[in-house]
Amino acid sequence: MGKRAERICFLGKNGIGKSVIVSNLSEALCRQGHRVLQIGNDLSLSSTLLLLQNADIPPVLKALREQYAVDLRQFIAQSDCGVYCMELGGVTPGAGCMARGIGMADELLESQGVLEELGIDYVLYDISGEIPCTGYMLPIRDNIMDQCIIMTTGSYSSLFTANNLMTGILYARRNRAIPIRLLVNYADRYPARPLLENYGKQVGVEVIGYLDFDQEVENAVLAGTTIFERCPCKKIAEQFMEISRRVIQAGPEATPVPLDGEEMRSWARGWKNLELAQQGGSRNREYSGNT
Repeated sequence: MGKRAERICFLGKNGIGKSVIVSNLSEALCRQGHRVLQIGNDLSLSSTLLLLQNADIPPVLKALREQYAVDLRQFIAQSDCGVYCMELGGVTPGAGCMARGIGMADELLESQGVLEELGIDYVLYDISGEIPCTGYMLPIRDNIMDQCIIMTTGSYSSLFTANNLMTGILYARRNRAIPIRLLVNYADRYPARPLLENYGKQVGVEVIGYLDFDQEVENAVLAGTTIFERCPCKKIAEQFMEISRRVIQAGPEATPVPLDGEEMRSWARGWKNLELAQQGGSRNREYSGNT
């Protein structure tokens, strides 16, 4: 039996570009010679759209509900660049926990020998949802995941979610160490870097990368593809390459110490002061430019 494929889960607040980033990281790893399977678990089946250039693939959980037994090979599609893609789909709203399907799918991948057959090196789980409920923590509690990348922006609500997710992970693991790191998107839209660097040091978690807003990435999304398919020579493509290398070079296991409620409120006050200063500076520059 070959080496076990490493499972990496990506978590974070909805709407911060997580699926876009995961898809570009999957392709970056594939272009470096790694064999990658990306798994999405959202009702919209949108995690792998950029890799498959808007082609649909059938969701696994729907078939499981209808047939009780499936061959996962029939639910995996390969992108033009070579990334293997699978969508779990979800459950009817109010009828169950969507994230529990992750454990079921991983068990099927192992029992059916799919990962070994495809020679997969890394499984990237694009996990939808921002509330660290029991269901979402099960794959982490049950040792399915080898490391967790929590995505955030510099906004307070996004970091508040990231801090809660970190708390949920540690509770689910019963404080057993697991690599947990942060990845920041839209870092230029807020006074993010100094605050997040300070936050990382305070709680004991590494920030593995900062991504600023990039119009080329937005254009690629509108075109339904990754940055590598649209503009492979752009600087942002190399940035994704570099971050992907950091992702698979996980540091030693650690047990971060997330902020408690009062500490988060104190952090929020600092964030608001910097945001006000930044907005005030922007308005002053705009005013000066119009006089």
